[in-house]
Amino acid sequence: MPLGLGRSIFIWFAGLLFPIWLAVGWYGNELDGLWFGTILGAIGLGYISIGQRLFKQVKEYRLPLHVYTYVLLLIGILIAIPDPYLSPVSERYPLLLALTVAFVSLVSIAYIYNRVIETTLAGALFIWPFLLSLDMLKVPQDAHGLAFVLLAGLVYIPVAIWLKRKQEIPQRPHSIPVFIIGYGLSVYAIFNSIYWGVTDSMHWSVAIVPLLGAVLYTFGTSHFRDNKELSNSFAWASVITFAVAFRQALTFFHSSSHYDALAWVV
Repeated sequence: MPLGLGRSIFIWFAGLLFPIWLAVGWYGNELDGLWFGTILGAIGLGYISIGQRLFKQVKEYRLPLHVYTYVLLLIGILIAIPDPYLSPVSERYPLLLALTVAFVSLVSIAYIYNRVIETTLAGALFIWPFLLSLDMLKVPQDAHGLAFVLLAGLVYIPVAIWLKRKQEIPQRPHSIPVFIIGYGLSVYAIFNSIYWGVTDSMHWSVAIVPLLGAVLYTFGTSHFRDNKELSNSFAWASVITFAVAFRQALTFFHSSSHYDALAWVV
């Protein structure tokens, strides 16, 4: 039978029936439905570990549980999403934990199978719980740019560099999607800074974002120096972003428009 179905068919049934049995008990006792989404995600993470243990005994036993992991993670996240308009902050914790469990699960699968697709999904998914955390902490919208540029510079770019150094198979460059997501977040942060920079009461967190972005792009110019075209692109990006940072600084310090030309010359 295909995919060793004959040897693993009972694992397929067991993996399917367990969450169904748990759902019947959960909703039968009228427990909080949002937290059941988190529970499903935790089961999916557990399936990864159990699948790896069974793999040591019979290789075909791993596939069913790891397939169900994706299904449980997706359903768990959907169930854990609260009403964005009616739900209090406390009801967002199940979604935050479900997203965190899904992130850990994707990272685990990426490590087990050495697949770039899971690395990409994990890198993209992590943005959601991060943004949700900012919302739960009531971080002002004009400070989101600073949060995202710090996320890019302190998390994504260092992780991408680490993955690049640890890369064993050239055909599976796990660092590339992480670099792309990280620098993409920095671009979003800069545009967010420009948007909030047009206000009269600019916060310092808005003014500093382009400067931090320029530092990231200057680093990219050096880090990717082996690729001339990419390095030149980062060089131009750093120059443009530094100009934006200078403009934001003039606005933050309430520089008179009469002195703008002199400031740019100096």
